[in-house]
Amino acid sequence: MWDADHDGFDPDDHSMPCPACNTLEWLREAKEEAEYTSYYCGYSSGTGETIWLNAVNVARAANPTAVEAALMEVGEVHALAKDDDAPEGYVVRIHNQLATTIDAEAPDPYAHSDGGTAMVQQAKE
Repeated sequence: MWDADHDGFDPDDHSMPCPACNTLEWLREAKEEAEYTSYYCGYSSGTGETIWLNAVNVARAANPTAVEAALMEVGEVHALAKDDDAPEGYVVRIHNQLATTIDAEAPDPYAHSDGGTAMVQQAKE
């Protein structure tokens, strides 16, 4: 029995892209899941936003040299996040969004926070 410990690992399943070998496809699949998952539970639990943030962290650890280009290729991620005050119980949070103005103090137009996900910088006045 391959999954006797119920960890979900199947050594013969190659349907999930490798975050080190195929970082772009890894992030594309995470984006799709993040935008359509309001909540999941089982071995662990979280939201679409959890899926996205975890996928970015894994990609950064697995392939730090290619992750920035892959994030630019993936584009904006409209991740679903839990919000008890919202009528539906969740809100959409935008991650990986290119800044509309470049902060003079930031060397990179992507401001990294929350596990390396780019967020919009506020324009200085």
